[in-house]
Amino acid sequence: MVYEKEVDHVLNCRLVAVQPAGESLTLTELFARLEKAHPG
Repeated sequence: MVYEKEVDHVLNCRLVAVQPAGESLTLTELFARLEKAHPG
């Protein structure tokens, strides 16, 4: 438990590191795109 954060970071580094790209979306636009991609 002492090293849980460090071990998690090493094992899941690709999940933690995100490179932002493009424009920021409003919450409304984000939900609209989500609904379009996954109706219902």
